[in-house]
Amino acid sequence: MSLFNRDSRVNLLSKTRFVIGRFDPEVVDYDNVRSFKFKVREGRNLHVRISSELPVDVAVFDSEGRVVASQTQVMNEEIEPVPFERNDNVLLVFGVYRGDMAEVEAEAWLE
Repeated sequence: MSLFNRDSRVNLLSKTRFVIGRFDPEVVDYDNVRSFKFKVREGRNLHVRISSELPVDVAVFDSEGRVVASQTQVMNEEIEPVPFERNDNVLLVFGVYRGDMAEVEAEAWLE
């Protein structure tokens, strides 16, 4: 692997399975949002691949709380690459409507 190869893939979230929307009797509420925090590098594009049995909403927030990408009702697709012009911390958020439940498999990487 070359030190100067900017096209190499950097895994941020290896394929991960999780369930969102389960009822949590301890807090008497639904666990309908799941988030992951990452550091991204300047000049790279964030890629996110989602596979879900039911539709989920996905959003990417920057460190200032702005939505830089979002997509609703995602089942089996890849979100368009999200470019970053500076080093930043981002939050990748998955959500379902209250009362819905979905098993999600997701992965994220920089290229």
